[in-house]
Amino acid sequence: MSLESRSPRRRFLGSLALAGAAFALPTPVVARPLGTFNGPDDWDHRWLAQLTRPNMLVFDTTAHGNGDLFGGPTRYLDAMRDGYGVAADEVLVVMALHGSAWVSVLDDERWARYEVGRGAGVTDPANGAPATRNIFRAHPDAARPTLESVQSRGAIVVVCNNTLRRVSRELAAAHPDRTVEAVYADLRAGILPGVTVVPAVLAALQLAQTRGCAYAMGTS
Repeated sequence: MSLESRSPRRRFLGSLALAGAAFALPTPVVARPLGTFNGPDDWDHRWLAQLTRPNMLVFDTTAHGNGDLFGGPTRYLDAMRDGYGVAADEVLVVMALHGSAWVSVLDDERWARYEVGRGAGVTDPANGAPATRNIFRAHPDAARPTLESVQSRGAIVVVCNNTLRRVSRELAAAHPDRTVEAVYADLRAGILPGVTVVPAVLAALQLAQTRGCAYAMGTS
C-alpha cells in the first residue's frame, strides 16, 4: 500500500485523537448564581453572597468539644490579625456545623426542654452537671471563645438541616407526646439569631470552596 493510500486513514485517526483529547479536557469549575429566594419555603442562601474576601476559611465542624468548638476559628482570626497583619475586613470565617456541633446554636429553652446537655454529654462548668442551657453561646469563662464572640468578628455560621432531621427523629422517640415534625419545627424555631440552616453541610462546604474558601477540619 502506498503512502498516498494510507494518508486518508491517518488523517481520520488523527481527527479522532484530537476529538478524544478535546473531550478529555477538564471542565472548569464555575460558581453558578443561585438566583433569588424569597418564598417562605425557600432556603436562605444569602450567606454565599458574603464570600468575597481574599482570605476565607471554612471549618467543617462535627463535634461540640464540650464548649470549645469556637477555639480553632478564633485562633485563626487572631493569627491572621496579629501574626500576618491582615485587616479584619480581608478575612472571613465560615463555620459549618453538623454531627454533635449543632447543639451550639440552639436556644436555652430547647436545651432545657429536650435535656440536650444530658443527651449530648455537655457539662455545665458552673455546677459539673449536664448543662440545661447553651454554654456555647456565652460561656461563664469570659476568655473562652463562644458563638457570640466569633459572630462579633463577622463569622458566618451555618447548621445542617439533615442533622436537625436526624435529631428530630431521635428526640421524638424519647418524647412520645411529640411527633417528629413537631420536634423538627420546634428545633428550627429555636435556632439562634444569625445562624443559617442549610439543606446539607456537605453541599455548603463544596459551594463555599468554589467561592474561594479554603477548607479546615473543625477543631475542639
